[in-house]
Amino acid sequence: EFLREMMEEFIANDKTSELEKLFESKDLKNYQIQTHALKSTAQVIGAVEVSEIAKSLELLAKDQKFDESKHHDLLKKYRDLLRHLKLIFGIEEESVEQVEDQIEESFESRIEKICPEIDLRVGMSNCMEDPEFLREMMEEFIANDKTSELEKLFESKDLKNYQIQTHALKSTAQVIGAIEVSEIAKSLELLAKDQKFDESKHHDLLKKYRDLLRHLKLIFGIEEESVEQVEDQIEESFESRIEKICPEIDLRVGMSNCMEDPEFLREMMEEFIANDKTSELEKLFESKDLKNYQIQTHALKSTAQVIGAIEVSEIAKSLEMLAKDQKFDESKHHELIEKYQQLLKNLREIFKIDEIAPEESSENSSETFEDRIARICPEIDLKIGMSNCMEDPEFLREMMEEFIANDKTSELEKLFESKDLKNYQIQTHALKSTAQVIGAVEVSEIAKTLELDAKNQLLDESKHRELIEKYRKLLANLKSILD
Repeated sequence: EFLREMMEEFIANDKTSELEKLFESKDLKNYQIQTHALKSTAQVIGAVEVSEIAKSLELLAKDQKFDESKHHDLLKKYRDLLRHLKLIFGIEEESVEQVEDQIEESFESRIEKICPEIDLRVGMSNCMEDPEFLREMMEEFIANDKTSELEKLFESKDLKNYQIQTHALKSTAQVIGAIEVSEIAKSLELLAKDQKFDESKHHDLLKKYRDLLRHLKLIFGIEEESVEQVEDQIEESFESRIEKICPEIDLRVGMSNCMEDPEFLREMMEEFIANDKTSELEKLFESKDLKNYQIQTHALKSTAQVIGAIEVSEIAKSLEMLAKDQKFDESKHHELIEKYQQLLKNLREIFKIDEIAPEESSENSSETFEDRIARICPEIDLKIGMSNCMEDPEFLREMMEEFIANDKTSELEKLFESKDLKNYQIQTHALKSTAQVIGAVEVSEIAKTLELDAKNQLLDESKHRELIEKYRKLLANLKSILD
């Protein structure tokens, strides 16, 4: 179903005319942006050839070059792909244009006009350049209003749960492009972690958070109010250290993959160091264990790509493909190990990390955490959760903490009892999405069923009770894992 949605959105976001115009006008900067976007969205739906050609044109544009032959090759293959996708869905040309006009123009223009707190570029980037996905994340952000909870926790001086709630707000605000709210929540989270409160900053957060919620509600026709402007912040020293010490990293790619957030990129790099796979890869190569060698090179391909280590990612990918075909390549394997070790060495220099620490961290955190999930919480499909969290155990842990913090059981019970179909639909929709992210497939599926029922003005008491029972059990098991 998600793949279907991504394909429909890919059709709606037809960039052929835009790419033609940019090529004709020799607008390298925006041509690079558009080929980058096409590379990503084509990759998501599995259109590998279109993605690869777009990637090569993006890199050429970055180097201030055009390639007319390759450009026309891209357009031909891109148009063929769109035509075949339209045949699958039975879509007429006019209807696609109408969808594009409705989604891309009206919704985005309303955000810019009504809610300047949102950095639309960041929000769209975090939502795969998909306006409909951004809309869903905004609706979920509204549904998960934490203002009252934050007030109570601040008043009662409950530092532990205040830290959890500001952490959750930091992440969800970042996803929709609400940079200022995310940054203030982050600073309060760090203060709470150090056993401190800041009354002035707390009230500043609540004011800006409430303004943001009002403006978002206005976009969706829920409420009306005025607006305020925000500023972005960039961490330059960290980026300059990467460029100086670690040339293996393409900083533009790493920042793009980490939502233009230097702190998120830093976290991903630290996790990359902690999950050093060199010894494991050497053992698997020596023992000719093709199956697990394929799994480990796949994981390395993905995590290296996330931080912008393109060359290591590409070599790992080629070895993964060979292993899939029941082959090893000794020369390429040794090349990977050499470049991977150099990358790790340079990253450790950036963070001033001891050589021994990464292996210890990997053994004591990643493996143990995954083992605990498998043992304590069978409701979680670990493969799905890890895949949704970029094969990163620490990111999965954060998503689980946020899932616990956003416990919706009481809210769902109240809405069911009061027969509030509209808000019951919103809450089951939100639960469907967040449960899917952490790999809680059964809870996600039941929530999805109830969401569709509510959309059709129906409530199902038996299924509602089943959801609440399984949801509570899932939360209890997750808390046991993270305690």
